Amino acid sequence: MSLEKPTFIPVEKEPPEVNVENVLEGRGLEEISKVGWGKYREALTQTSYADVIDHQIDQIKEIKNKQEPKTESVPEWLVHNLNIKASARAKELSEFLTTEYSRDKQSSFFAYQDRGKKLMVQGREPVMDERDNPIDNHLTRIYLSVLTRNSPEAFKALFDSFVDEGVMDYVRLALNLESYQDDSLDKPFEDNTIIIYVYGQNSDRLTKIAKAITIAKNESPQDLWKLGSEDLAKAKEAIAKDFMIPLDDTTAFVEAKNINSYHAGAYGRIRRSITGELPTTKISLEELSDKFKKWTPEYPGLIEDEPDRRQYMPALVFDK
Repeated sequence: MSLEKPTFIPVEKEPPEVNVENVLEGRGLEEISKVGWGKYREALTQTSYADVIDHQIDQIKEIKNKQEPKTESVPEWLVHNLNIKASARAKELSEFLTTEYSRDKQSSFFAYQDRGKKLMVQGREPVMDERDNPIDNHLTRIYLSVLTRNSPEAFKALFDSFVDEGVMDYVRLALNLESYQDDSLDKPFEDNTIIIYVYGQNSDRLTKIAKAITIAKNESPQDLWKLGSEDLAKAKEAIAKDFMIPLDDTTAFVEAKNINSYHAGAYGRIRRSITGELPTTKISLEELSDKFKKWTPEYPGLIEDEPDRRQYMPALVFDK
């Protein structure tokens, strides 16, 4: 007598739920690794940026209340000297990448200097038409705050990870060479030294990019990404006052519907609608949070050329 083999019916796993607390506390990279960019971003549209600011305020207070080790402080003269060395390294890296991956080489991406202001590595997937206009006008910008003296190696770690993970074909990775100019050499860090530009609204691609950023941060020396307590508090405050959405302590993103500078364009219009002519640098985060809670954008469209910018999450533009 033969026994029939039991039939196993696979049980479909429930998709993971979004941890809203992670979203509000700025642990976006962690959350995206579990639920993907699409579900993470959907959760953002159900929250208020005032709540994000309030969480940043709590974290900054916690950072400032911690006693900073003496070894963490670097004298100004040493910051300057280390940044000069970083400038030389950035130049060396630029020469290597623009030679190794020049436009005429057979590669899925190429490197060049953009008007001497940025070292750019760009995927060859077309993003511009024959008139040099974007094929898809939706653009996600991801900003990383790193110490200027560490930025060339942090940039290289991201580049290597993007190549390994296969995302370099469709992103633009930029190292801001203006961070090494004379008037910036005394600053420990800039909040726009490294920028990632992603065209389109492909959530799967953004999930892969977030994963590649996480891998770069996890598999390279941690000192590349670490900011001292004082600088970390400043970086988190800058993210909140720029209305960007934190993905971790030093990484944030914002959406735009054009290729123009966010800080030179949309940001100013959002800020004026909330604070009037008062710069956000002149008010505390607590005051900004209070103003934001009372803010009601005028419609149709807070911003004439970005009519879909979300009412309570100004960093989001896209319909979905």
